[in-house]
Amino acid sequence: MAFENAIITKEDDKKYKLTKIFLKYNPYDKGLPDQWYWVIDRERDCWLMKTGFFPDPEVDHGYLSKTLWTLYYQGSIIKVILDIELDEKKEIIDSIKYNTVWYLLELHPIRTFRLKTQDIIDLLAEALDVFGLDGAWDQAPNFKVKLVSKLKG
Repeated sequence: MAFENAIITKEDDKKYKLTKIFLKYNPYDKGLPDQWYWVIDRERDCWLMKTGFFPDPEVDHGYLSKTLWTLYYQGSIIKVILDIELDEKKEIIDSIKYNTVWYLLELHPIRTFRLKTQDIIDLLAEALDVFGLDGAWDQAPNFKVKLVSKLKG
């Protein structure tokens, strides 16, 4: 099995405590877990969920393009900060045109007992590729996604 865009079920929410995780960063959110963005690989016991947003100090009620995601892998939770480049003309990297380029800005922790930094980056790239345009809510044919690490060190 591989990552898939999925709707969060009551069982998923209970097993992983997703509501608690999401509301930690979004205490005033009135949405339900089945409306949140996530991709899951049930066989590997691994998922990635968008969990936080950064207010834009220059725009009233606006948000920056960078977001907080939570990556879960076999009991370990990793906080991931990503920024996004959405460009209608598409970004070209290594002679390939991408619809979306995600920039990995931070990982907390940078490694776990089971995963080295590169393993985490590889999982993120795989999950974001499946997430595609907009997870379970919207997809586009031949949509190309790229993850670029901007980690320091």
